[in-house]
Amino acid sequence: MNMGLRWIFSIYALLTFLLSLGIILMLTEVYDSVAYVLEFPKNDSFFIVVISLVSFLALVSLILFFSSFKSSPSTRKDLNIDTSLGEISISKKSIESMAYNIAKKFDGIRSLEVETDIFSKAEKIKLIVTFSVFKNSAVQQTAKEMQQRLKDDLERMLEVQVSEVQIYVIDLEGKTSKKQRVV
Repeated sequence: MNMGLRWIFSIYALLTFLLSLGIILMLTEVYDSVAYVLEFPKNDSFFIVVISLVSFLALVSLILFFSSFKSSPSTRKDLNIDTSLGEISISKKSIESMAYNIAKKFDGIRSLEVETDIFSKAEKIKLIVTFSVFKNSAVQQTAKEMQQRLKDDLERMLEVQVSEVQIYVIDLEGKTSKKQRVV
């Protein structure tokens, strides 16, 4: 969520809290906040501020209400493609298997892992590939070649856009601990 939306939601939350607190205090007869607001000096700037705050609350509430019915563009488990004859569904596991088989052909890599994010409505996928390299391997060259080959081969095989291929090269040397051998 970007910073502008965070500010809007924080202001909305604060105003909603204050409004709720005022209603609770009024209902429990601890403090009559509505009477205080109505008795406040009636000048134009005060009413403009009150109307602006209430309008802001109403607008954000309407946006939240209507956005709750909208389906999120989050990733799905299957890639669903509508055709004139019906629907084609390709599982996430099969896409990851295809990508894994393409990536494992590269020399000098080990501990290969492939994850996929699928965006069915946009008919595109995003790949996340994690691996470690042997000591004498050219890391950047291998990663760039793998990115390009994964993108080209998967777009050719699946006939969908590969929007992004993220490569993470990890160091397994630091994670493994050598055990001493008893002779």
